[in-house]
Amino acid sequence: MKLTESGKAKQQYAVQGGRCFWCRATFPLADMTRDHVIPRGWGGDPDWSNIVLSCEPCNTERGQRLADREAVIEKADDDFAAAWASGDDARIRAALIELQTALEPTGAML
Repeated sequence: MKLTESGKAKQQYAVQGGRCFWCRATFPLADMTRDHVIPRGWGGDPDWSNIVLSCEPCNTERGQRLADREAVIEKADDDFAAAWASGDDARIRAALIELQTALEPTGAML
């Protein structure tokens, strides 16, 4: 689903550093799509707690398949490590939120 440039989309785009969540390539916000981590067809929530931004090829390729939970956590953890190394407080906070969100379904705590 193509994005409208809402505040939430812009916020998520900043959290992801302008990169597709899956392939990590950089895209303009207008070329990103909303991708439900748990697809709507599998009962996934339609709200931003279940959405990452992805490029259209990755979103289309994944289709209605469930995301590998470990892959989601690993990508969020990589983003946090990069943010920590940057020393940018805002980037660290955004990456920490992303990592916490990725860990929530597993019941894990930071």
